[in-house]
Formats: sequence, C-alpha cells, structure tokens
Amino acid sequence: MLHQELTNGEAARCRLVLQAYLEDETADGEAAAREILTTYFSLLWTFERILAGRRSLVRQQPWAATKPAVRLLDGMIGWHLGHWHEDLPSLRDKLRHNLPELHDNYSYRSFYELVEEVRPAHGGSLPPHRGTVC
Repeated sequence: MLHQELTNGEAARCRLVLQAYLEDETADGEAAAREILTTYFSLLWTFERILAGRRSLVRQQPWAATKPAVRLLDGMIGWHLGHWHEDLPSLRDKLRHNLPELHDNYSYRSFYELVEEVRPAHGGSLPPHRGTVC
C-alpha cells in the first residue's frame, strides 16, 4: 500500500496546498510560510515512509520474491517523484526565504535518496509531470 501514500485524500490536499503556495506570488512572508509548514512536512514524511517501505522490500529480495513488487512500486511512483523533483526545490527555496530557520535537511534528503533509488527503473530519468498535478 506504499503507492496509496501518494494517492490518498491527505496527499491530494497536500498537493493542492503546496502547489497553490508555490504559484501564489502574493503568498510571501513568514505567516504564509508557517501556515503551510505542516503540509510541507507531511509531504516529505510521505516520501520518507515510501523510502522505508521500498528499502524493506529490497532487503527482503534474497529470501522473498519482492523484486516484482519493487518494480511495480517504482513504476507507479515515478511520475509523482518527477513532479516533485521539479517543484520541490522551488518550494523549499520559497519557504527558506521566508523561514531561514527551516530545519528540513533530513526529510528533504530522504526525498532525493528515494529519487536516486527509483531513477534506474525509469531508464535514468524520471517521467515528467504533465502540467499541474492538482
């Protein structure tokens, strides 16, 4: 059910809120940034949970037939990763501009570890998103 982490109602709400903040040029300042901080971390923690689950599946491969499950997962989450791979740096920059004390290094790094682990399943690049995913 790792894919469900990115397709449930909470994930959809996170995408809407974060995309709106990113695209809203008037959403500037500490108050606006603090308002979406929980949503930002909810998204990052979603990717952390997927990374943990994926790594568990990979580590079980020597004694369990989990390779097909990992391939399926990688195929299903690739476009999500592609979308956030494009948008997350801009979102983070905007948040850091308004909240210089933002401490997201570990969670942010986990997202990129997941990207690097899934990228080979997509021929070395992630599928691009097509327009706004909201």
